[in-house]
Amino acid sequence: MKPTRKRATRLMAFGPALVMICVTAYVASGASVVGSASAVSTAGVQGTVSTAGSADPDVSSATCAGENAAGGEALGAGWESSLTMTNGCLLTFWTNNGNGATVNYADDYGGTTFFCKDGTPGGTADATRICGTDNQNVDQVPAGGAIANGSDKFGIALTAVSGGGGATNGTGATAAPVATPGVTDAVWWPIDAATRQLCKTTASNTSGTLANCTFKMGGSGEGATQGAGTYYGRALLTITQNP
Repeated sequence: MKPTRKRATRLMAFGPALVMICVTAYVASGASVVGSASAVSTAGVQGTVSTAGSADPDVSSATCAGENAAGGEALGAGWESSLTMTNGCLLTFWTNNGNGATVNYADDYGGTTFFCKDGTPGGTADATRICGTDNQNVDQVPAGGAIANGSDKFGIALTAVSGGGGATNGTGATAAPVATPGVTDAVWWPIDAATRQLCKTTASNTSGTLANCTFKMGGSGEGATQGAGTYYGRALLTITQNP
């Protein structure tokens, strides 16, 4: 019988401490230990999902040089007097952002004239580009403008858009895409220091439902007075998450 009495004594010794711990916890949580009282409390919770998607547009077409390439696409012969354009670049992207993402473009050299005579053919030494002489550059096309033969205009055009996330035109390419623009199609936009939207999505999509944008660059020189030489320009494409 002695072992039994010793065990009961130990329980009584620890009992008050256990009770006090419970009372302290209830009071701290806002719950009253007095039966006639009441208490109100709120509890908030938050979580974060990191933004995911293509870090930058993926230009993937056999006829379009990849990002950071020195060469890039090429205009066909006769562009100095007739509207001529590149074969086109297919650009794909995705994002888990609920508001989608936007692909922007601008002149990678930050100048006011995009297509200029290149003093070092190949586009590897932009400091040698000759942009200040009229017959050795091609002027920017007005926003949403057409490029007629011999008009001395150059620009970029969204020629197709499709895919997941509600892919659609950006504000810098508002005209309905035309696969092969003609001389009267007002679908061209300037490529200058301003950052403009090429295409965008309005909801999230996945790598299995890619947004697809195809664009071409094109222009026409001023005809017989267009200076001989190699001309070069490079567009910078970036993707941003929509707020």
